Amino acid sequence: MRRHSAHSARRQGNSRPLARRMERRKLSRSGRAALAICLARQCSEVQAEEIRGNNAFASHLVLGHADGSWLEASQVPILHGKGLLGIGQTIGLGDTGVLTDSCSFHDAAQQVPFGTTSSSHRKIAGYFTAGGDTQDGPHGHGTHIAGSILGQVEGGPQAGQPDNGVAPAARLVVVDVEKVTSPGNYQVPYNDIGRSYFDIFRKAEANIVCSPWSFPENADLDQQIDLYVYNHPEFLPIYPSGNAYLTEDHTVPVSPPDSPCVAKNALCVGASFTARQAYLERPSFVHTALQLGSSACYGPLRDGCAEELEVYPAIFGATSPSPENMATCVSVASECLSFGGACPECAFDPSVLAVVSDVPAFASSPLDGCQPLTGFPAGAACVVQRGSCYFATKAKHCSEAGAVGVVIVNGAGQPPDVMTSIGSDADGLTLPVVLISHKDGEKLLATGKLVTFPVVPQKVDPHARAPFSKYGSHAGRFKPEVVFPGDGIASTSVDASCGFVQQSGTSQSCGVAAGTVALLREYLQEWADPTLARLPNPWASTLKAALITASEVHRISTSTATLWTEEVGFGLPALASVLPVPAGPGLFAVQSQSDSTSTQRFCFELGSQGEVARTVTLAWTDPPHRHGQLVHDLDLEVSCDANNWGHAFGNGGASHDRSNNVEKVLLDSHIGTAQSGLCIVEVTAQSVSERQPQSFSLVVAGALLPSPECRASAQPSCVNGNPVQVAATGSWACRCTEPWVGAFCDQTAKQLELSTSEQSKTYSLRALQWSFFEATASCGAGSYELVLEETSSSVDPQFSIAATWGHFEVLSFSPEMQSVTVTSSTEAIAGGHRITKLVQIPEDALQTAAKVSFALHSSVRDQPVSFSLRWQPHGDLVGTCASESAATGATGSTSIVIYVIIGMVALVLLASVVACILLKTQKTRQVYEAESSPVTVGDARIQSYPPKASEAWQSQDMMP
Repeated sequence: MRRHSAHSARRQGNSRPLARRMERRKLSRSGRAALAICLARQCSEVQAEEIRGNNAFASHLVLGHADGSWLEASQVPILHGKGLLGIGQTIGLGDTGVLTDSCSFHDAAQQVPFGTTSSSHRKIAGYFTAGGDTQDGPHGHGTHIAGSILGQVEGGPQAGQPDNGVAPAARLVVVDVEKVTSPGNYQVPYNDIGRSYFDIFRKAEANIVCSPWSFPENADLDQQIDLYVYNHPEFLPIYPSGNAYLTEDHTVPVSPPDSPCVAKNALCVGASFTARQAYLERPSFVHTALQLGSSACYGPLRDGCAEELEVYPAIFGATSPSPENMATCVSVASECLSFGGACPECAFDPSVLAVVSDVPAFASSPLDGCQPLTGFPAGAACVVQRGSCYFATKAKHCSEAGAVGVVIVNGAGQPPDVMTSIGSDADGLTLPVVLISHKDGEKLLATGKLVTFPVVPQKVDPHARAPFSKYGSHAGRFKPEVVFPGDGIASTSVDASCGFVQQSGTSQSCGVAAGTVALLREYLQEWADPTLARLPNPWASTLKAALITASEVHRISTSTATLWTEEVGFGLPALASVLPVPAGPGLFAVQSQSDSTSTQRFCFELGSQGEVARTVTLAWTDPPHRHGQLVHDLDLEVSCDANNWGHAFGNGGASHDRSNNVEKVLLDSHIGTAQSGLCIVEVTAQSVSERQPQSFSLVVAGALLPSPECRASAQPSCVNGNPVQVAATGSWACRCTEPWVGAFCDQTAKQLELSTSEQSKTYSLRALQWSFFEATASCGAGSYELVLEETSSSVDPQFSIAATWGHFEVLSFSPEMQSVTVTSSTEAIAGGHRITKLVQIPEDALQTAAKVSFALHSSVRDQPVSFSLRWQPHGDLVGTCASESAATGATGSTSIVIYVIIGMVALVLLASVVACILLKTQKTRQVYEAESSPVTVGDARIQSYPPKASEAWQSQDMMP
């Protein structure tokens, strides 16, 4: 049985004017309808066993056992087996609806919360409608994807049914956008996507939302989505790249992804093949090849040296589907061929694979094979030309001549076709028959060539793009950013109370992606090392950065890795390879902000290479732009002493990326197998509004540990200083020239005034950064205190403070203090901690310097942290300083009157000068305004020179 989805439902008429006239519009499911395919005559319980674990191939690829070659259905993916199941996570799905009575979602003890939310239903956290109803349509699109996200039979594995969802312990918020009476019409409120769609999910605590629908183009919707995510930084919408049918000659068109997958702040997901094991178990005519080897390339060597030519097996002979599936196969074969997706109705016996093995190929005589052959050598493959008679007739004549297999060469310029049998000629045929293109057919008869067929081609790889998946850059940006299995995904069926069905499409990839991101969110919130990667409220940009860090394009050799490709973006995520379980080193995450004032540097100490690629990824949620361009541009740059401080730019270019708001560096491609040393990760704001800093997420994987002091094994580059070797360790650091301070001598210290009234000043320090302060011993020798108070819910203080007498030349947590003594104390206060540094300055110390310098380091990894700071006298100095302050105040009051008079005169003179300048520059300003054309950036306008934003972007709710 086969369930047909509606065909492509493109937008009608001109997109923009129609968008203004209509509240809702007919959409396409990712550009084309997904192929909904049953694997047996009925979508029933027996299908679960036949499908081998219901979505299990996709889950194993992402969560462990990446080769997909597991053999027993009871074997669970690595991360599931360790307990990462989506506990506490709520995921959103906006689709055709969900069959809530299916065993994947049913709760015998609770009612489905239609029109409201529920904290008690085991799977459905809320079921709402946006132009839809409260049930799934006849094609079961939403039910299938919901099963891939979090389907779990009530009772779980104990009930004898394996989980079919990637996040089986998570719960779902449904927004139904299709009526059963109008299948294919998605009533998405695209003119008000924030309040009428996204808010439903977010208010029900679903911050990860799969929306498996698309427009061919809708720039207004793209901008709305970018704005919504910018104003709600924890909200991550996931969209499929869209489906494209193959061209008539069966080539793959380069078709850019649909809207709103191209939105900057959405996660755009393409479809990849599923595990090769799935195709080896159920081969069909869609994903099949002929291997062209030779006397030097045969047998076990073939996979590495033979040329693979695409072929299409007949649905008769050895590659015939089972008798019970034959009628269904014939009815769907043409669509399978044009879509390029898995076609299990036409699956043939896997024992037929490579049944023709390393044999020579000979042309038939006559060439078209329409008459009995003459002079054909038995035991060879028979090559015949298409035309003049039925396919089965040609195969019959070849078989009678002793051929072991038949290759029918298509006519020049003819598209591939489904080879069916007419009449009785196919009766009794047991040899494989395949169709090959005219161009490739000419290669078969070359001297010394050996052929093997049918085989599952090497290109059918889970890292490779499925043929129907749209791809292509948008405004220079990588779209899709990642791929997930989307070909032949087995999940919950709408046609049975506890059945499963196979579907293909980028919509299916969206569901697998949503479940994966939920597991990633759970890991960061609950599982990650609290000092390295745990984040209570991970941003959307953090989830994207972590996902892309875990993604890999198929490696092309042992020493070189491909960072990204146009077809698959950053590749296929494999969470088990980057998430340390149990928690520990190997994953680092930070959420911070950047502005134009300074570069933020993060230092990491290299460790042994291990199995996890050492990777750095930067991502940020960018303000909206009407044309989808970057508004805020951050740059990622990594340099390591292991390769003489060579610079690696984000996304592998020879210079900084100017198009993407995700940038990634594969360190191992630059430093090889280096086991020790220092790497410096720099995040620089190339262009950021002066009124609103840009939030960003940084994720680091592999053997890299934070190193706040930035000690290197080779001479570093010191901006305002010189490299110096530290005697105690032999490592290198920077010795800074006064007044410069910091690990690289590019910061200056703030001045602390002496406080005698316990009044503090508030400061802010960004994640894992240093800040420097200087204070003078203005009351002479004696005891002083530096008092820092922080607001924090953490058990331990979030700051480390180092002090030195005089200039802080070399950054260190334990600098030399000469004769000055510093003692520390920490105490808990309401809502945080108080750190006190008691500094005792003797008389002789005042002969060498007159100031004490402090270096503050924040261990916080989640946003800037505020703190108050004061420098005050201690002990006997309190009274002395108070007297001096009073005397200074009396003298100062006498001077105030003089200062006021001088100030008033200065103001009058200044006003006169300004008036003259304004009059003289009026014409010049007019010329400047004419030459300096305004540039529209988001909702703000800046001049091309100077690059200064005139106003900040408006927030609806919250700024990241």
